[in-house]
Amino acid sequence: MKGNTNSDREADFIAMAETYGQRFRRIAASCAKGQEAEDLMQDIWLQIWRSLSSFDNESKLETWAYRIALNTAIGFRRKPNREHFELDETAHAISASTPDDTSGLLEDFLNALQPIDRAVLLLHLEDKHTDEIAEVLGASYAAVATRLTRIRRFYESRYL
Repeated sequence: MKGNTNSDREADFIAMAETYGQRFRRIAASCAKGQEAEDLMQDIWLQIWRSLSSFDNESKLETWAYRIALNTAIGFRRKPNREHFELDETAHAISASTPDDTSGLLEDFLNALQPIDRAVLLLHLEDKHTDEIAEVLGASYAAVATRLTRIRRFYESRYL
């Protein structure tokens, strides 16, 4: 990061919000719906703000921020009194460039995935390479590649 002063920290935070805001919104929408998605976005940004001073440049800022966002989103679903994942908004956001008749298919598919597989797929849909996904999730390249293969096979068995 730029430095340790509050103004540097604020500038870094604003730059991150501008750069990664929509990506994190899709992550939040993949785990919650409506007001809960907004609450999750608040939690993600709060966690990033709290952790910003400890960013040590050992990984890329994007990787570090994705890890915080995904861990916060996964933890959000573990809180008591939460419903299962709702992906209406994410399905529409991801499928915005596809014909309308496929958005229901995508929504159904995302709903069928476990949280970690959903995270892998969301990062993959953000055009992240397998090694980048592995770094964000703190997993090995082989583990991510295996998950992507299993997700693909699951999709083929269910929809093709």
